[in-house]
Amino acid sequence: MLFGVKSEKVIFSGKEINNNAVQEKETGKKTRGAKKGHIGKGRKIPADLPIVEEILQENKCPKCGKERMQLDGLESVSWQVCMKKQYYLKKFIRITYGPTCDCDRRKILMAPPPVQLIPTGEYKDGELFLRINREMRPFILGLKKNFTQYHIENIKPLKSGYSIRIFEMLKMNAWKSETYRIKLDELKKMFGIEDKYKLYTDFKKDVIERAKTELKEHCEIYFEYLEIKHGNKVAEIEFTILRQRKEFSTKEIPVAPMDFIDVEPISAPDSKDGGSYQGELFDMASQPQYSELGQKLIKMGFMGDPETFIQEEGRELVEITLKAIEATSGVNNPIGLLRERVKAIKLQTVLLMQEHEAKRKREEADLKFAREKELVAETRVQEARKREMEDDAKYSGYLADFYDYCKESPSNDFIKADFINDFKQKYELREITRFSEIGGIVQGCFYKWFERQNNLTVFP
Repeated sequence: MLFGVKSEKVIFSGKEINNNAVQEKETGKKTRGAKKGHIGKGRKIPADLPIVEEILQENKCPKCGKERMQLDGLESVSWQVCMKKQYYLKKFIRITYGPTCDCDRRKILMAPPPVQLIPTGEYKDGELFLRINREMRPFILGLKKNFTQYHIENIKPLKSGYSIRIFEMLKMNAWKSETYRIKLDELKKMFGIEDKYKLYTDFKKDVIERAKTELKEHCEIYFEYLEIKHGNKVAEIEFTILRQRKEFSTKEIPVAPMDFIDVEPISAPDSKDGGSYQGELFDMASQPQYSELGQKLIKMGFMGDPETFIQEEGRELVEITLKAIEATSGVNNPIGLLRERVKAIKLQTVLLMQEHEAKRKREEADLKFAREKELVAETRVQEARKREMEDDAKYSGYLADFYDYCKESPSNDFIKADFINDFKQKYELREITRFSEIGGIVQGCFYKWFERQNNLTVFP
């Protein structure tokens, strides 16, 4: 009993119920006792349980992505009792039977034993002899694919076991792509060190950086890596798999023949018959499915399908960039430089296109605004002309009466008097024949006179 006292829950009619719930149902009275979510009366969490801390954080706004400010000392703490899977011994009990028919002559029959994939094995005089179960036949006999093969000479100089595991991991994925991404937790689990390196800086120094140094010094492939963070925590690592340009010794190690196994690797090509990796690259490049540019990339150490790369990035861009790299001396990793420059050129092209598109949209917006402005101005002119025509039709017939009024009643306002005198002179000279030809101040005087006359019903 983990908590010292049995649970207050019991099994009743095949269902798990609470003792107090039964008592409440029988008596009709509410009792005290364990409530939902409570560990139960008298039950305590043992003090010797190991504590594993898990920090739950959401340090960025889910809508805008802006980082939040952490308030120290206001953390909320809760507890859960968890169980961890462990190894265990499995006990097999073989039942013995007596026959009830004549199909088998044996008087005592026993259930078959559990399946053992390798029932027996023997190592003698440098040779290993194994008996393989039938269940493993499809996975061994005639095996042609789905495994990785490499020479032992590649890993003999490596001093760290983690370096060997990383080499195997990269070797296994090198033929698929030049990059391989894996979660940090999965990588630790693969190495069996989930609980060893609590701090990422220690894991980085002892595992990643050490493997990077050893592989670059001793192996035909090495790597660079990129840390991918979720918030402030490194959650994934992306390995960029690179090929060495120098030659490495890959002489064969004598191995006892295994007549029943026909092994043929399909992963990243390794040397055969003591040949170099560079020679195998030339063999691959000679295959007819590759274009001349694709063959050239393979000979330079390209990993993956060169034709897919050429199609995605553009043949002309790849050719021009490759010529520029070939004309540059001292390039140790031409394929890496090619990918980097192609990526930079495409990014620059995208930025230029975005800038051009933004400029085009600005020009279109300015042109649209200018057209709308012209349209508004033209509409106003038309409306003004329409009003002039309406005023001329309405008021031009009253100019003679307004002229007589101005002669008989001069204005006391000196400014208005000047404009009205100018109106009288032009009217007498027949320079004004329509209402729209008189000035704005005189028009104001006319409107007041016209309203006053209308109130007196002088004009119809």
